[in-house]
Amino acid sequence: MVIRVGPGSANHSMIPESTHGSAINATFTVEPTTIQPNSSNADETPEGIITRRNVIFSVGGPNAGTLSLSAIAVSSANEIFLADRYNHRIHIHNMEGAYLGNFPTLVPGYAVYVRSMIPQDMSIDGKDNLWVVGHISQLCSAVVQYSKEGQGLSIFQKCGERYGGIAVDLRNNHIVLKQVNKLEVHIYRPDGSLVRKIGGKQFAYSNAVVVNNIHGSILMLKENTVRVVLYNQYGQDFYSFGSRGSGEGELMVPTDICTDSSGQVIVAERRNRRVSVFTSRGEFVRHVRTGQKMVKLVAVGPKGQLVVTYHFDDTVTIFSTY
Repeated sequence: MVIRVGPGSANHSMIPESTHGSAINATFTVEPTTIQPNSSNADETPEGIITRRNVIFSVGGPNAGTLSLSAIAVSSANEIFLADRYNHRIHIHNMEGAYLGNFPTLVPGYAVYVRSMIPQDMSIDGKDNLWVVGHISQLCSAVVQYSKEGQGLSIFQKCGERYGGIAVDLRNNHIVLKQVNKLEVHIYRPDGSLVRKIGGKQFAYSNAVVVNNIHGSILMLKENTVRVVLYNQYGQDFYSFGSRGSGEGELMVPTDICTDSSGQVIVAERRNRRVSVFTSRGEFVRHVRTGQKMVKLVAVGPKGQLVVTYHFDDTVTIFSTY
């Protein structure tokens, strides 16, 4: 089912309030927020390991309550969007850590009753609209396009499919969806029409998926072999890189992946408590130490900021560079 939401349709835009409904100002600075100067707090070891601390903030403000962060994305205007599975919401912060508000992940097109979805992953298109994939039942997934303010713009639903990962191909606006616990990727047009299904026994089980918008390759994490695998748009294996371990170019329990404007590949490593940076061809560049907490999600801002979340923790760290 495909629904295009017009101006007269019911929608729920962003509200400047916390999960518990206490009103806050849009310029509210989250406490505790730690801002430390880059020059005095950047350290590169002879091994090429960079450690930087810049901005640290708690998602949703000090009274947010229980959260379960499932995805992160950054707009061209430096807004940080964080999907919250537990509360069915998208939280929004700026690069200074200030909480800008949130909006519920409602499924547009339901005039009789309100229906929400559990957000699993999200991606941003070339117009800074959010594409969020989520579960609306045990058997059905929905893909909703929201404005940055939370207005539902379009939706398509797929019953019989459960998707856990999403990426937008900025070259053609195709929506790339990774099936949960299946060896398939489905590529759709924004109207919900299927372009193709690709997959096979070589595909990774991880739900993390991203499109390198320089050459259009699809990148995924292959958890069983601890590798990053690149496929073309037809599912052919380009190449892979990474191996199990803690040395240069090695990975331990990778949990998320993204690319930057130059095509570099950034991988979040839970076990090694770091982020690893590779070229678009898979050559190791450096490790970025993120402290003692286990890294979960990673995204890159338009000015080269590295944005990281953690397991068992609702804080975000913004590194000014990596």
